[in-house]
Amino acid sequence: MQQTSILLTGVTGFVGSTLAAVMLRHGYRILALSRNDPDGLRTKAKIKESYQGFFPGDSNEMLENLLQHVEVLPYDLEVIRSNTRHLANLKRVDIVWHGAAEMSFSLGKAVSTFNGNVGMANGLYQLITEFSPNCRRFFFVSTAYTSGNSRQIHREVLHFQPEHVNPYQMSKWAAEMSLAMARTVHGLPLTIFRPSVVVGHSQNGFYNGQSFGIYAYAHLYEKLQQLGIRKVHLDAKSDTTLDVVPIDQVAAHAMALTTMALSDAVSRLEPMDIVHATGTPVKSSELAMALERVYGVQSVLDSKPRSTIDHSLDQVLSIYKRFNSDNIRFDKSRMLSLVPAPDACKAVDVDRLCLYFQNTSVPDSRLLKSMQLLVRSVNRLSKPFDNVKQMERINRSLGNRLKFFFI
Repeated sequence: MQQTSILLTGVTGFVGSTLAAVMLRHGYRILALSRNDPDGLRTKAKIKESYQGFFPGDSNEMLENLLQHVEVLPYDLEVIRSNTRHLANLKRVDIVWHGAAEMSFSLGKAVSTFNGNVGMANGLYQLITEFSPNCRRFFFVSTAYTSGNSRQIHREVLHFQPEHVNPYQMSKWAAEMSLAMARTVHGLPLTIFRPSVVVGHSQNGFYNGQSFGIYAYAHLYEKLQQLGIRKVHLDAKSDTTLDVVPIDQVAAHAMALTTMALSDAVSRLEPMDIVHATGTPVKSSELAMALERVYGVQSVLDSKPRSTIDHSLDQVLSIYKRFNSDNIRFDKSRMLSLVPAPDACKAVDVDRLCLYFQNTSVPDSRLLKSMQLLVRSVNRLSKPFDNVKQMERINRSLGNRLKFFFI
């Protein structure tokens, strides 16, 4: 009997590598599309890292045997179209999970973000409809925040007038809409899978992703700790929330939906389904409390920036404050009607946030060097500035430098 084949993109990212690891352990063959990895070593190394984080009790021999069932193809649709071996691999595909994404919040990268998130999603969907006759379903990993940032309960439907605050949200929304239209033309069943802000494993805190979401705060506060800064005043509301979901909950939902799509239970799925893989609303005050426990830096919220560091942090974090500016609630009745909530995944509270922060690291020292330069050049870091214009000049200069590391 031929092994079930899952095509995955975004496998060098946190969510994609986790899905690959979990599906590999479940016995599936993984066909990974990856950029700039001709020998597949980087992609396999990422899967291996996620596998070890998820299943630390498994032997290396078992893992190495499983990795033999991973094949890496170039994430270049034209190259795939022109290569007979690649096309032969596509014929074996049973399920697609498209998780690759450009995650920039920068308006300056809006065009590349749209090309990556909208163009590649549609290109891949069309490629699969042409060359994967046995494919049962196309899963598109979007974000729960495609519904916008308005204060309301956000449903598992397509949203026609969302209020977006960054190109990432907007491009994911556009990809959803265009894929929905493509499904009406080509007929390949589609599931739009919307996780909220994904964090580490709920049991051990494992995380090997980039500094997005709450980890952007963690990385920045670790730098503040290294600089000896113990208190910051931020213009941030203490009662706003961010929906946070552990990666093992996301993976459990994804596995359950995949199993359903491959079984007789597929009849429970709609030709186009939309599901929210969301978790726990976490208040800004809880986030600040966890950051203080782990890094020893107190955040005074509902305040006004006072020092140079305060103002600079406020400017850097503005890209995240716009994303986390209200109390958004997500309906997930459709997901729960298909997949019960995983028992092992606990709600995210302050203690669990601490676990996540304690299991992340900051390998890049460039940000620390930039902040150290500022400390050496400004002697009144803990005091208010009398000259507002002087304050603004310094803030703009440092803020622009610091944003480079977060966008």
